[in-house]
Amino acid sequence: MAKIELDSDNDGLGNSEELNVYGTDPLNPDSDGDGLIDGDEVNTHGTIPTNPDSDGDTLSDGEEVNIYGTSPLYSQTPGGAVLDIERAALIDLYNQTNDPAWTTSTNSRHLAFGP
Repeated sequence: MAKIELDSDNDGLGNSEELNVYGTDPLNPDSDGDGLIDGDEVNTHGTIPTNPDSDGDTLSDGEEVNIYGTSPLYSQTPGGAVLDIERAALIDLYNQTNDPAWTTSTNSRHLAFGP
């Protein structure tokens, strides 16, 4: 019979993994407070679950994944024309202006201006 690993915070990482491998808190599903649960950081995104900004670009891993659609592993998302922080500023500006002359496409990882 296989041993079942206890996961006290239900983040997808067993308590012993959190304590002995990743150095995360087995009672807190988001040890670094970046908006991504520890298990997703390790198993899905490849980010560091004890560092809220794995690529050091001043955007948290959670902001990159959940808001801006950029890579939390690179300060300039591969294929992107601008740094992630610049892209985030442009998206924020776009969201504040609601100008129909601006368009943005998060899925294709680029910004376009004009009709």
